[in-house]
Amino acid sequence: MRALVVHSVAANCGDQLLLETLTLGLKEHCGITVVAVTTNNQLSFPFIRNGEPFLNETVLGIARNDSLIAALIRRIPFFPYRIGVFLARIFDNDIWKFKRAISAVDIVFICPGGFLHEYYGFKKFSKVYEKILGYGKPIYFVGHSVGPFGKAENKIIAKNIFDNCAGLFLRERYSKGYVESLYGPAGKKHAEVYTDVAFAYGRLSKVKKVADNSNSKKVVVNFRSWEKGAISDDVIIDKAASIIEFLSGKGYDVVFMSTCQGVEGYVDDTDLGESIKSRLERQHGVRIEIDHNRHSPDEFIDQVQKAKYYIGMRMHGAIMPILSNTPAFNIGYEPKTKGVFETVGLGEYCCEISDDIDCILSKIDCFVGSDYEILKEEYLLALKRGERLALEMFSELAKKINEGCDIP
Repeated sequence: MRALVVHSVAANCGDQLLLETLTLGLKEHCGITVVAVTTNNQLSFPFIRNGEPFLNETVLGIARNDSLIAALIRRIPFFPYRIGVFLARIFDNDIWKFKRAISAVDIVFICPGGFLHEYYGFKKFSKVYEKILGYGKPIYFVGHSVGPFGKAENKIIAKNIFDNCAGLFLRERYSKGYVESLYGPAGKKHAEVYTDVAFAYGRLSKVKKVADNSNSKKVVVNFRSWEKGAISDDVIIDKAASIIEFLSGKGYDVVFMSTCQGVEGYVDDTDLGESIKSRLERQHGVRIEIDHNRHSPDEFIDQVQKAKYYIGMRMHGAIMPILSNTPAFNIGYEPKTKGVFETVGLGEYCCEISDDIDCILSKIDCFVGSDYEILKEEYLLALKRGERLALEMFSELAKKINEGCDIP
């Protein structure tokens, strides 16, 4: 079977990890090959390594990069507009290449992640979803966080999306609650909770990385802007500076590194990192190193396994250290973070960026103050649990596909 994956944002290293894990899992457990991938940004094209990339606009019949013939047709003076648009579409490679690609696939998967809620404007995504739905292919959500949905119109859109999907596999319990709230006590939508698919990356890629970092004095940190959640950059910078000053006081060398950096034109957390660095040097006399490079998932894991700890806000920035058995403490900005960590038994190693700084520092102090070998053993058990849950999700997906039935 051949598949289309919709809405990968692979310019983000964490999203690239999700896409590659999904691709490997579908191949190994379901006998499905990914042949095409859509994305919301052309900056992701270089990082989509399996399947032909298309823009989401292409799905909607909007041409961003015309062929030469299409561009010329659009510029003929006084040429009938509707005929010009029709001919331009005929000669536009991307639109017609996508039509051929979607007609050749058997099944569609929405790329794993947590973009289906009001923060990210999922109305645009819903238009792409509805367009693909019209091709009559079964559509599956695998390893997702969804919601919350507050506005009445968004609840209608979300319910329409879930009503028309063939399967809904979630990665944490909060999302299940959001789905159930859409349907109320009289309605029902089956949505099973597993975990984030990324926990299976090491097993599926056959590349096991084991950190030998017991004597390391390096801590990798990451902080991101989250104005969507009504938390200003100044607040995050203040809390980040306090955390890094605390770590520095314990003798650790701090390196700022993110899953979102090093791609010109895309979100770059190191911009915030530079502000944090400036604040630390000016007010606290503390110096940190900033890694500005864009890393692939394997490169990110290679870098972070040299550290003793990871502490930060990017969820897959926290999952990738765990893949090499490097303890990671996640500072969440949405419930999905704690929810995913809870699925593998690491719920105590989370806090929210909105928490009081004394509460955050107290939890980090307990984290770095734990017996290191015992802590590593705890994280190894968490990784094994995550692998098992993610692989169970792929196995259940394969079962549903092979049975040829939708999840009720």
